[in-house]
Amino acid sequence: MKNIVGSLLFITSLVFANNALADFGDAQTRDYTSMPAGTTFMVNFLRAGKADRFYSDGERVTGLGLEADLLADTLVVGHFYELFGLTMMGKVSGSLIRTKLSSNFDSPETTTGFSDPVFSNAVWLVDNNEDGMWFVIEPYISFPWGSYNENKPDTSPGENAYKVLTDINFTKRFGSGTYVELWYEFKKNSPNDRYFGQTLKKDRSDRYAVLFSQDLPATSWTNSHFLGMRYAWRQGGQEYLDGVKAGGRDNNQDLTVTYAAIIGQRDQLKLSYLHNTKARNGFAVNGVELRWARMF
Repeated sequence: MKNIVGSLLFITSLVFANNALADFGDAQTRDYTSMPAGTTFMVNFLRAGKADRFYSDGERVTGLGLEADLLADTLVVGHFYELFGLTMMGKVSGSLIRTKLSSNFDSPETTTGFSDPVFSNAVWLVDNNEDGMWFVIEPYISFPWGSYNENKPDTSPGENAYKVLTDINFTKRFGSGTYVELWYEFKKNSPNDRYFGQTLKKDRSDRYAVLFSQDLPATSWTNSHFLGMRYAWRQGGQEYLDGVKAGGRDNNQDLTVTYAAIIGQRDQLKLSYLHNTKARNGFAVNGVELRWARMF
């Protein structure tokens, strides 16, 4: 087994870096169609993820009993506004996260706490609701203010590092209810100088996705609902401990299926299922997410 180190220190350092459920800004279908200026919204995400498949250099590792579990409750508050003739959206988010790591080597390790807060501002360079075309750039930054334990860094909700991330999304509507989206994201972390007394550095990671969604016929309880799919893949993210490589680079792919419905005039519900279809290094994750959004 290549690149396997007997200590969970190295094995689990990629757990939630590779975990799409733990990524802030993890866009789903139709997230980048705009709302009118002046609209305020609140979103609550409930997420549960489980990983019991671990890979090293593309080969599945067995016999070590490695498992990871995630429960998260995320709150997002945002506001649409107009500036210089462009639609913009500012938002802030934070999560309460419970993580659990298990193996045959030690008793399970569980940590509960608050994540690093995340701030972002999206700019729509193209915002054409009539013709169904949107092009948006959304930079994010997270601050290392969340719960962090130097002796439990892999299960700590905070990362003790600044994180800069940018989403770029192009959405096009075809006909009356078919949407196709192209999405790109890059992420870069500052060094974490409190990782078991060492310094953890990560290379930039890049993520790409193709998204498709289709309106469904109206029902007695909703006039607007749709079914969507997202296929995403991530590359990069090599980790180093005090300048020495630890683990391998990301080369992971995942498929997400989403159902969304408008309830009444101001509420939307989204239910998503995520499945890692490929993991070269780290855990492959399965998870579900329930998202409730309210517009004001």
